[in-house]
Amino acid sequence: MAKILDKKSDKYVGEARVYDCIERNLPDTVIGYYNREINGHEFDFCILIKNLGLMIIEVKGWMPEHVVSVKSPDEIQLKDYDKLVSSPKKQANGYRFALLNMLNSRYGINPVVVSAVAYPFISEEEYKRLGLNIVSEPEVTLFTEDLENKDKLAAKLGMIFKQNKVQHADKTSGV
Repeated sequence: MAKILDKKSDKYVGEARVYDCIERNLPDTVIGYYNREINGHEFDFCILIKNLGLMIIEVKGWMPEHVVSVKSPDEIQLKDYDKLVSSPKKQANGYRFALLNMLNSRYGINPVVVSAVAYPFISEEEYKRLGLNIVSEPEVTLFTEDLENKDKLAAKLGMIFKQNKVQHADKTSGV
């Protein structure tokens, strides 16, 4: 079981579900951070996977029936929201770069840091049907079936690192 260093909150059901899936489906060599702050903004999850790096995961606990339309990555209309929602992938990338900058300036390291989006209540089929595929690529998106299956989750995380590995990462940084 992975170890998440921060206490789980049930305030957001999507985050609580991802918390449980990470803890249950990843090995004990994985360390997770939940709702930590970087540059005044709070990320959902950051997981440290030995010999791979760090992954920022932005969770959107949307139910399929709440996604009204997806016009562009920054124009997502949700039921009962009066404003359009912007890209969770861009949000995750913002945290990714903030973490990279902080680690480099504070500790002089440049580890591999990648980002992903998690939809704990949306399947890959629903994601395509809803048009969320223009928001984030399926290769960097965790669907309900990925989160619930240990093998699928491990394969998806490995693929995300493989596809997004930073070429100039410092191999001596220990992550």
